[in-house]
Amino acid sequence: MTYTIYFWIAAYYAGNFIESAVRLSENASVCGIAWRIAYWGAFFIYYKLSRDKGKFSRIGIAAPGSAALRPGIIALYAAAPAAALCAACLERGGIPTYDLLKLAERICVDISAAIIEELLFRGVLLLGILGHTRIKTAGAVTISAGLFAAAHLMNLFAGGGLLYTLPQTVFAFCAGICLGALAVRTKSIIPAVILHMTVNLSSIIIETPAMSGAGIETAAICALAILYLATGLLLLRKQTTKERKFIT
Repeated sequence: MTYTIYFWIAAYYAGNFIESAVRLSENASVCGIAWRIAYWGAFFIYYKLSRDKGKFSRIGIAAPGSAALRPGIIALYAAAPAAALCAACLERGGIPTYDLLKLAERICVDISAAIIEELLFRGVLLLGILGHTRIKTAGAVTISAGLFAAAHLMNLFAGGGLLYTLPQTVFAFCAGICLGALAVRTKSIIPAVILHMTVNLSSIIIETPAMSGAGIETAAICALAILYLATGLLLLRKQTTKERKFIT
């Protein structure tokens, strides 16, 4: 199962690389949407045809526990969209408009990135550490969050400036703590995928030319980073307390 998932993850990033290599095409947006829909369609078919659904649950592809429906967790999903909308409304120019095709591509990219990154960092990596090593929950979540943040440093090689990439990396670590704790707490990566999607899709509003580098954008990102880190630490504390009670 592990090798099969490695194949799917590698295939996705190979598709990303090929897409960036042929980006000069006039139909780039259409191609970007099409291959991602085809990819996830193929993955869904593979999942449905698989006889052993238990192998998917080992990497967090399973129905989440009841904790995922608690009001605090549901409110967490709304935090990033609310912060982005507030920042856009307070900033001069308000909420921007977009070309529909490019907007559709951006939405497709953001959703796909959320799924594949959660599958890799929370499904394969985090749950793999917990299942195959003696590292405790807090340590495993911190390791996965650190690697998740480090992956964002690759933006330095993709044209991102240092002043943009470093804050993004710090934010990714804070969010990674929350995403990891959420996955462990709910025994599924699905809530983490949903939260990751809301963050990515909110960036469509908050990462506009008019707001780039704006103080209100920085304030919104800092507030979200603090919220996610605090929530993640709280969830980890509850989880470790629960584990200690189970052991004793």
